[in-house]
Amino acid sequence: MDSKDFKQALPGITVISEEDPDYERSRQIQNTRFNYKPFYIVKCKNTDDVIKTIKLCQREHKSVRICSGGHQHEGMCSADNVVVIDLSCMREISVCKDSCTAWIEPGAQLQQVYQDLEANDFTLPGGGGNTVNLGGLVQGGGWGMLARVGGLTCDSLQEVNLVTATGIPIKVTQDNQYQDLFWGIKGAGGGNFGVITKYKFQLMKHQKSRLFAIRYASAEEPRLLTKLLDCYLNELPSFDDQITSFARVSHYNDQKQESCLTFTITFNCFGCEQIIYNQVRDFFERLSNLKQREGGHGELEWENLDTKQKISDTDLLINSSVALPHKVSSAFPRGDIAQLSQKIIDFVDKHKNFDKAATYLSIHSLGGKIRQISADSSSFFYRDKEFLLQFQAWWQQPNDDKSEDYINWIRDFRQELDKAGCIEGAFINFPDQTIVEPSGDEKADKIRLLRYYYGN
Repeated sequence: MDSKDFKQALPGITVISEEDPDYERSRQIQNTRFNYKPFYIVKCKNTDDVIKTIKLCQREHKSVRICSGGHQHEGMCSADNVVVIDLSCMREISVCKDSCTAWIEPGAQLQQVYQDLEANDFTLPGGGGNTVNLGGLVQGGGWGMLARVGGLTCDSLQEVNLVTATGIPIKVTQDNQYQDLFWGIKGAGGGNFGVITKYKFQLMKHQKSRLFAIRYASAEEPRLLTKLLDCYLNELPSFDDQITSFARVSHYNDQKQESCLTFTITFNCFGCEQIIYNQVRDFFERLSNLKQREGGHGELEWENLDTKQKISDTDLLINSSVALPHKVSSAFPRGDIAQLSQKIIDFVDKHKNFDKAATYLSIHSLGGKIRQISADSSSFFYRDKEFLLQFQAWWQQPNDDKSEDYINWIRDFRQELDKAGCIEGAFINFPDQTIVEPSGDEKADKIRLLRYYYGN
């Protein structure tokens, strides 16, 4: 079947092929390290479009990829010589105030989701990038700056409308005959079990937030940086559930645009109670005392990020609109925190920043509501962990002759922590195809069975 016949078989649906002027723009995904050329990109606008496309691909023996926004870090939302089912046109958000719920389609961007929910005095523990679309985020778990007070994004999920791999539309909940599939959708990764065309969420009441940052940068004090990091990681379980934070360890101080060891923590305090603010401020004082005892020479900076009178939920998002080549990986902590802190600082101090790439480690706080939810309620593995690690490398040009060096920075960093027994596992939203899935684990085996049953 040529492109003309394929398009004619899907009347009323926009199908983009290589000869079309929109093809180059439409095939681009957010990670430009991948230069995939799919056969067709099908712009679905509703569930019926998805059903028709899947059935046509089955008849014509075409492999399919699912793309809602193109932010899948390992490029799994596209491939060469496949049909991409593009859900980015499915963006409807419908809020029900009486039940405190919302139906949201997979193409809705987080920035719009937060704006629409906040207009109705609600919010949702979503992800961290403003242009990230909802589809895919939920199935990977979904971490954002409301995680400790609201849980992962998948924890708010009540129901989905899904089209199976054979083109059958079904309703999936924790209480019907698809309860095992519902379990798998909540944390086992997008695109594995079918195409979700709509999500129903239980919403949280919106509250004002306050944002603060603590930063310490020094070119010659790795021992102090290690102690500051260790203090933060050990303190995480003690923070109130309304406090979610993330930290970054790098060899570049972006405030002064100079190369040096830099440790930054950003706190979101959900609600404006003074007692919550005081807890973060008290922690800053403990870090200050630690710096003084250790004879630190740099300045421990405190910054109020809520310079506006009112912080919107969209202010909790980072700008993710620019498509760049990058590599990420992830892990969860294991064993002694002091050893992990030492290994992290040692590696970052030893491997200086690249001239044309940003390389750093992000630390995302867990605990709180995430820990309180039953481990059996979803396919997310690591509810007992207090934080997760994300290894990141971003650069400007896909043809950069040092691209492999940037990727090797990620690989070597993760391997060093792994060999020391400091980490385990990975977070599905921050995927790395080089990590081997665990075998002999009950949850992992169940997920493999679900993929086999529903993904074929």
